[in-house]
Amino acid sequence: MEHVFNYDSLIASLKALAQTGHRETQEWLMAQIAQLCAQRPAIQIIEIYLRKFPAHQGTGTLGMRLALDKADFSRLHAEL
Repeated sequence: MEHVFNYDSLIASLKALAQTGHRETQEWLMAQIAQLCAQRPAIQIIEIYLRKFPAHQGTGTLGMRLALDKADFSRLHAEL
C-alpha cells in the first residue's frame, strides 16, 4: 500500500477550498483545484470536469474540462 496515493489530504484541501466562498468563474475554481493538485508531487496528471446548473436564465448546463499532463505539472511545480 506504500505506492497508493492517499486522497485524504487532497479531499480535506478541496473541502477547505469550497468553504472559502463563491467563485465568479469555473475557470478560476479549476485553476485553484489544479494548484492544490500540483502541491502534491505524487499527482502527475489530472482531468477536472465541472458543470454548473442552471447556465442561463434558469435553464441549461455549462460544463468545463481541464486536462494537465506531466509537462503542465512540471511548469506548475516550478511556479510554486
